[in-house]
This record gives sequence, C-alpha cells and structure tokens, in this order.
Amino acid sequence: MAASINKYVKKYMTVVILAIIILFFSVADSKFFTIDNGISILRQVSMLGITAVGMSCCMLVGDINLACGVLQGFSSVVCCLFLANLGVPVILAYVLTLAIGTMAGGVGGAIIVKTGMPALIGTLGIRLIINGGAYLISGGLPIYGLQDNAKWIGQGFILGIPVPVIFLVVFFIIGSVLLNRTYIGRHLFAIGSNAEATRLSGINVDRIRIFAFAFSSFCSSVAGLILMARNASGQPNGGNGGEMNVITACVVGGVSALGGECNPANLIVGVLIIGVLTNGMTILGVNEYWQTVIRGAVLILAVGFDFYQKTRRVRAKVPVRKEETKKD
Repeated sequence: MAASINKYVKKYMTVVILAIIILFFSVADSKFFTIDNGISILRQVSMLGITAVGMSCCMLVGDINLACGVLQGFSSVVCCLFLANLGVPVILAYVLTLAIGTMAGGVGGAIIVKTGMPALIGTLGIRLIINGGAYLISGGLPIYGLQDNAKWIGQGFILGIPVPVIFLVVFFIIGSVLLNRTYIGRHLFAIGSNAEATRLSGINVDRIRIFAFAFSSFCSSVAGLILMARNASGQPNGGNGGEMNVITACVVGGVSALGGECNPANLIVGVLIIGVLTNGMTILGVNEYWQTVIRGAVLILAVGFDFYQKTRRVRAKVPVRKEETKKD
C-alpha cells in the first residue's frame, strides 16, 4: 500500500505543484490567468523546453552539459554572421549553424568520454571556450542586420500559434519517440541505470554518451536560432546562465540527477513550472534577485527529493542480515 502511494505521489506530484502555482498567481493577480499570458508563457519557455529535451538525454546517462546556455548565444552570433555579414541564404545559414553547434557538442563530449574527466568539469571548460568564442566572433557587440524572413522562426505564427511553441511541441515529440521507441533511448536508460553492466552486455557506452552530448548541443543550437530571431540580432551573452533554469526544469520534471530516470511527459510539466513561476513572479513585481533565490531553492528541493527517493529505494532493496537484528 505504501509503495503504491509513493508511486502515485511521484507520478503526479509535479502536476499538483503546477496547479497550486497557477492557482496562487491567479488569485494574486487577475492579469495572470488570461489566454494572452498563457501564450506568452509558452513562448517564453519554448527555448527552455527545447534545451531541456537535449539536457535530459545527458542527465539520463549520468552526465550534464553546462554549455547548453552559452551555446544559444554562440549559435545566434554564428547564424547572424552568416546572414548579415556573409549573405548566406537563410536555410543554409540555419543548417550550417546547427552543424557547428552539434559538432562542438560532439567533439567536447568525445573529449570528456575518452579522457574520463567528470562531465561537470569538462562542460564547464567547454562553456568558457564557447562563450569566449561568441565574444571573439562578434567583437563583444551584438550583430544586427537580420533579414525579415530569418525572424519568422522566432516571431512568426502558424494558424495563430507562435512558431516557437510549435517547435517546442515538435521537440517534445522527438524526445518522447527517441527515449521510448528507439534502441538509442533504451541504451540511454540502460547506461544511466548501470553503465558497467551495459558495457559488458556489448553496448558501446562511449558512443551513446557522445551522442547524448551532441544531441543536447543540437537542441541548444535550435533554441539559439529562436533566440536570434526573437531578438532580431546575434547576442554573444544570449543564454548565458540559462543552464541553471534548464537543469532545474529537468530535475523538477523527474529527470534523476543520478541518471537512469526520465519521463518526457513529466519533463513538460517541469518546464511549465519554471515558466509559470518566472512569469508569475514578474507580474507580481518580485525583485529579480529574489527570483534567483527562489529558483535556487526549487532546484535544491527537487534534487534533495530525488536523492531521498533513490536512497529509500536502495535501502528497501538491501536485505537486513540476521546478525544485525539480534540484540547483544
């Protein structure tokens, strides 16, 4: 009975938290619970959600990608350079930018995997390189001169729905299919659960981990293109620090910080919780510094709950030795 209750609590807890947050802000300010604000929230979380899909694959195998935020700014600068300075056609500029971003993640992931360094340290170094590269390419200044047709990906609408929201839905579908319907997804879960056992079963663990880094970087680059189009410019500092929101959204959405657990449906809820929380606090005029403190507290609570749940499960599986139960 207790196990069943714990299962349902873990499955629906994020949905309940999201409903409580929405109810609180709706009561606190009548401007919150409106269709226009709902669409605004979805547009705001589009880049966060797309990046979170890629990050969840890294976290699923027990890694992390701290370069996902600065890759958005780097991609926006690179694409603007192609479009505004070199006159490259829009579609080709998008393809080249995504290829560069994905390659950067793949190469960085290969270095981390093959050297055995912790992903936390490795991606921190990659983050510094990519961020510095964005400033070098742009000369430390935003790049303007974007054509109108290049802004569609961030500012356009299809049947009244913002294009970034459509991209968000598409990427959640891609993430769900990847994790639940492909052998790569099964391998990602297996590595996160027990990397050594997966390796002994004949699966190329290194290759799958490198794929996770490359896919995460691809998602970040797509978010960077949307960021560029929304701002109508390439911003070298764009996305800087955004990795914390991405990690928080993933953990709140049920992606285990220890690897081996991810549910795309819960991930959507995690992304919405961060988006609704940020939007609601902004509407209420909460100081930006306090918003940072609150997001940090949410991250600690989510990670703490994750570790607590896993520790309880591990203890429940370990049999108690008879000698330990005897009284002296």
